Amino acid sequence: MQAVIFCCNHAPLPEQLGREMPFCLLPLAGKALVERAVESAVEAGCKTVSVILSDHPEQVEALLGRGEKWGATIRYALLSDFSGLGNGLRTIRASLDDELLIFLTLTAGHLEMPSAQGEAVFFSYGHEAACTDFFILQKAQLDVPGLEHAERGDEVRAALRAAGVAYRTQEMDHGPVSAADLPGYVRAHGQALSGLGLPTPGLESSPGVRIGHGCAIHPGVRFNAPVLVAEACQIAADVEIGPEVALGKGCVVERGVRIAGSVIMDNTYIGSRLTIENALVRKNLLVKCDTGTVLQLADAFLLGGTEPVRRSNLVNDLLQRALAGLALLLCSPVLALLYASFRLTGRPRFATRPVAGRVRSSDLSGTEEVEELEQHYLAVDSLFWSRIPSLWDVVRGSMNLVGVETISPEQAQDLDEPWQRLRFQEKPGLINPWHGLEPQDWDADEKRVMEGYYTRSRSLKADMGLLWASLHRWLQPS
Repeated sequence: MQAVIFCCNHAPLPEQLGREMPFCLLPLAGKALVERAVESAVEAGCKTVSVILSDHPEQVEALLGRGEKWGATIRYALLSDFSGLGNGLRTIRASLDDELLIFLTLTAGHLEMPSAQGEAVFFSYGHEAACTDFFILQKAQLDVPGLEHAERGDEVRAALRAAGVAYRTQEMDHGPVSAADLPGYVRAHGQALSGLGLPTPGLESSPGVRIGHGCAIHPGVRFNAPVLVAEACQIAADVEIGPEVALGKGCVVERGVRIAGSVIMDNTYIGSRLTIENALVRKNLLVKCDTGTVLQLADAFLLGGTEPVRRSNLVNDLLQRALAGLALLLCSPVLALLYASFRLTGRPRFATRPVAGRVRSSDLSGTEEVEELEQHYLAVDSLFWSRIPSLWDVVRGSMNLVGVETISPEQAQDLDEPWQRLRFQEKPGLINPWHGLEPQDWDADEKRVMEGYYTRSRSLKADMGLLWASLHRWLQPS
């Protein structure tokens, strides 16, 4: 028997998350959904597994390989748009076995496989009339009218019934878990943690609470089972986690946090006093699974990543704010004199202008937009003195001393290519990457390329070097 796993029959992920990973790689009790599905198929006796993908195929193939670790053969097929069982199998039909175990949605858990004896077999459990989205089908039955557009197990069974094709339905004591959208995914995760026989990593510290290796957990943390904490997590005091919560590898949870009914993905930082319920969280992205609300937080002290570069940049931002405050204090006597002279002459020289900030989520659909900031400046000819009032913007955290170029919101709207939009991951700065180079007339594309490299490689050492080189150049006599 051959298994066919559809990884493309699901509701789309929010745009910000979908750009980085496919639905089938969402974690389920410590392993990706598609990995759990492959394990279920192999346990059911399938030696060949066909995985049908629609996006990020390289990530899925890198995880599953060719099936060596399961002693099976895994094949891959691409499908740009899922429109039904028959249409989805058309391109690989020639390579299919006579008997097929179909996963129309991602399914994980123990499957009670009967002998099909040349018939289609559907499964149901819990005294529900509906059948599951995994079933046994004979290759010859793929020609039945209506199967080409069937997207659920009930629709497949109805098509066979209408065509007079024999099938049987097997009752199950309890079913495996499956997911075709984010609400279903969170429910499946809760069911998996509650005990469906899925192998779960970590040691059981108390009933229903499993802790991975290398974790640092304050004794005052309260766990409400079921909870899974993966390896290398750090959890501070006065934290309450559970029920139905999974923390991925390398997560950091600060004091006073409350988490329930949620999945926190690997390497996520959760700042103090946050409450997270019924959500999927990946670094600075929070998705409310019941409503579809998407929040992308720019403040890494609330939500962010825990990789070393991110921690370094937190220190970098704090240091830049402190330096800006010190510089503003030293320049305050001069600014006071300038303000007094402007008042006497009646010439308004202190002003503000709109500039583009970082990217953020703007509505429930997860559409991204660039936030609009207000920059303070001094309308004088000197580049150095014109930027002194902007130190206040650095102190309050809307800008950095070193960052990407300050551009207008109108200019930001013209940057729609992915390589151009990398710049919106960092705050605008008074000093830009090219200020550390020999002065020349850089065109807009050259600046965007330099900003993209700066965004990917930003570090405390590099920013301090740019700051010193730029100040040295600006303060030199012309």
